[in-house]
Amino acid sequence: MVGRLGLPEPRALPGALALTLVLAALVGSLAAWAGWQTAEPLPSDEQAVAAAARAVPDQAGYELRRRDALFVYDYAGDGGVERAVRAVVGDDDYVPGYVEVTLPDRGNGPAGGWGRLAANFRADGWTVDRLPYSDDLVATRDDQVATVTSEVRYDDAGEAQGRSHDDLVIRVHRTEPASVPWLTAAGALLGAVVGWLLAGWGYRRMRSRGPAARKAALLSRAGLLLLLPVTLVVLIEMVRVPLLSGVQLPQPAWDPYMLVFLRVPALLGAVALLAAAALLAGPDRAAARVSVR
Repeated sequence: MVGRLGLPEPRALPGALALTLVLAALVGSLAAWAGWQTAEPLPSDEQAVAAAARAVPDQAGYELRRRDALFVYDYAGDGGVERAVRAVVGDDDYVPGYVEVTLPDRGNGPAGGWGRLAANFRADGWTVDRLPYSDDLVATRDDQVATVTSEVRYDDAGEAQGRSHDDLVIRVHRTEPASVPWLTAAGALLGAVVGWLLAGWGYRRMRSRGPAARKAALLSRAGLLLLLPVTLVVLIEMVRVPLLSGVQLPQPAWDPYMLVFLRVPALLGAVALLAAAALLAGPDRAAARVSVR
């Protein structure tokens, strides 16, 4: 029955299932990325500063920083070497783009405390909650989600004298477009179907090859083993994140591919699978030599 459907025979099912999961995670992540391209732009600098002024009316000054990319490595060392290393190795500081307003030296928070700040946000039309496992505030309004944190900062003089400043940091992100979960699910399903059919194609090609088939089999097994950890994390997150309650920061489906410790095995696994596919798709040199003789 399995063979008549053009799919792997029973003994090839473990590899076929592994490739099905790998393609489901990958295509689902690509579909999620496509959905994120419809996200609204971040607020302008003026809009962000005005929102901070309504939340903290007694501010005496501010610092502004923005990263307009949909998602970005939020890392200070952004030179050519550091960027190249992160592209290969990954990093654990992959965050949604933001515009950030920092109110320096605010003590432990705004005048009137965090309750007053939350009330100011609500008066400005935001829905306010607490971030999980944190006292930080998170607020949503329309297509924006904002976090409010108190961060310790040492300046040169403070570091020398053991004194620090507590800055109030308001960071505004985009919210996830409504189409993203649906596109992610559709992409994962499509990837699973493609992965299953590719496994069947690869198995049939291996049965008709000589030395190339053995090399392709070794490469495909190694590639799948290297890709399985990140694949399982991606699929678990695809299911877990939509089930979370309360206000959450945006988390892209492809986030695990960007993280250190997962990115390098994923890249090596992808190279191994592509090399196996190239061997199977190329001409059968052994058969060609036999026919010439």
